[in-house]
Amino acid sequence: MSTGADAIDPAVARRLGLERRRGLPDPERRLRTDALMGHLEGLTELGGPGRVATYVALADEVDVTAPAERWRAAGWVLHLPRLMGGGEMEFARFGPGDELVANRYGIGEPTGPAVGVADLDVVIVPCVAVDDNGTRVGFGAGYYDRALAATPRPFLVGVAFEVQRFTSIERRPWDVPLDVVVTDAGVLRP
Repeated sequence: MSTGADAIDPAVARRLGLERRRGLPDPERRLRTDALMGHLEGLTELGGPGRVATYVALADEVDVTAPAERWRAAGWVLHLPRLMGGGEMEFARFGPGDELVANRYGIGEPTGPAVGVADLDVVIVPCVAVDDNGTRVGFGAGYYDRALAATPRPFLVGVAFEVQRFTSIERRPWDVPLDVVVTDAGVLRP
């Protein structure tokens, strides 16, 4: 667990992670994304098929659309997050031809049937910041932590650019650790 004196505060990691991600020039972002996708698609846990949840990327987030389409073609059933009332999030099936409807943050969400988190095999989780211990920082609303706190839980894969990775981020009691971290520099199994 990331609790040592050298662990940085999650709010500081969030600020720095966002600054570093936004500071990547487009050509460098494309190169880093290509490298990250190579590492992501090489994970044995995604040898499939099964049920995988991914996400709709914001403008400067790691875009996992291309591998998600390849996973679907290989027999994986895709799911995307969907916000519910009360600060909760669920995962809903997203099939070919399905539409996405913008939520209150402008992020596309599926309208298909929901699936229980325990029924998913793998969840690809976007990170604003991440550390070598699998501690993840998002935007701070806690949607992923609440949704993934149930047990049993699927295999959790955090994705971020290497510039968003820190040695140690303070892990709070409600933080759900990642099973693997994938960046453009490689794969880290905490």
